Formats: sequence, structure tokens, C-alpha cells
Amino acid sequence: MLVNFAAHPPVLSADEMQLSADYPGALCRELERRHGPGFTAIFTNGDEGDMGPNTPGGATRWDRVEAMGKALADEVDKRLPDIRTNARVLLRGELTPMKLPSPRLPLVFPDRVVIQSLQIQDAVFLCVPGEMCVDVGRGVKDAVLGRGQAITAIIGLANDHLGYFTSPEGFE
Repeated sequence: MLVNFAAHPPVLSADEMQLSADYPGALCRELERRHGPGFTAIFTNGDEGDMGPNTPGGATRWDRVEAMGKALADEVDKRLPDIRTNARVLLRGELTPMKLPSPRLPLVFPDRVVIQSLQIQDAVFLCVPGEMCVDVGRGVKDAVLGRGQAITAIIGLANDHLGYFTSPEGFE
């Protein structure tokens, strides 16, 4: 199962000094525990550039990580009855080279990047090499929909990391 959620993963802070998959790991572990052997959960970031997790509580940060994973697993399980599976699945991908505008700050970035799209049945994912903010993600989805297509979700931090993709208002 592919789960896409738009919020930065770190519930834990940098001072924890331990490796962790944070709430995405807790989410995947919980789904795999609930659904048993042979079930694999995969987490992808959405357009999370300006979104942080709103954890459901817990005495410690580690408790909040687990609570967040369980709360998201509950939301995923609520949607399972609406998912239709097929023995044969359409899977298609496309890579589109794109020239980037000059950055407004004196940073070193490539002048070109590859944007990837992934289609699984009727779900289309736009894979972006950075952290797209929600308003930009909405704008991209609306622009593509205006051309007669639809993007099911944005997958952020895909293939590269060029920083945040924000609107001029967000930049200011």
C-alpha cells in the first residue's frame, strides 16, 4: 500500500541523536502489524514544504511518534473499503527535463532538473525534487486539471532535493 501524506516527518528533534523513521516508520509498522504477513506499506511525502505534523499527544516525543503513526493508520484503514484492486495494473512513468529559473538567492543549483510522473491505474503522482508548499501544489494540480488531466498527489523529495518550492508570497 502506498500512503501519501503532506506534513514534514520529524516529530523527533535533532537532539534525539538516534536514527528513526519517525512517524512514517510508525505508520508503516502499524499498517503492516494490522494487516499481517505479506502486507507492505510505503510512505511518500506530499506537498509538505510548509506543513508540520499535528501529533495527537503523548508523554514523550517517542510516544507522539507512535501516536501519529497509529492515528494515520486509522485514517488509512477508514479508506480501505473504497479501494478497488485489480489483477492487472496499469503502471506508467515519464521523465520530463525542465529548465529552472535563476534562483533569487546566490545559491548553487543546477539549471535543469527532471520531473517525474508516475501513473498507477487512474492515480497520477507528480514527483518533485524538493519540498513543494501546499499552495504551489494546489496550483500545479489545478493547472494540470485545466489541461484535462488530474494529479492524484504530489510526491515530494523525489530523486533530488532542490529546496523549497514556494509562491512569491511564501518566499517573502
